[in-house]
Amino acid sequence: MVTKAFTTFCLVSFSSIFSGVACLVVFAVLYRQQNVQVDVLRPVAIATGISLVIAVAVTNFLLRYHAALNAVLVASLFRMMLTLGIAGILGYKDASFRTVPFVLTLAIIYIVNLTIETWLVVKSDRYSN
Repeated sequence: MVTKAFTTFCLVSFSSIFSGVACLVVFAVLYRQQNVQVDVLRPVAIATGISLVIAVAVTNFLLRYHAALNAVLVASLFRMMLTLGIAGILGYKDASFRTVPFVLTLAIIYIVNLTIETWLVVKSDRYSN
């Protein structure tokens, strides 16, 4: 039997990884068309990893404690602050994390995961009433 937490973990993980791969392909194609030699794989992979870990943790917390809809907004704010904090530290330490692919990958994955988290909480709230 598949549990709700496992389904949520799979859904958020898949969306994060899929979004990260999509960003990688788009940035690689754009930079190749412009004949710019930039390492896109490392920043995009690390941005995807950061977003994946934080998104899974926050979504699991929201569903475990049957969070209300307003808790999603607070949790997403916390998740974004944590993600940007880690990204800021990495950007301070290494210039390759001060690139457009790194920041845009974080933003795209954040929006995709926020959409999925909100959908899961609304769906959970609708069936609990």
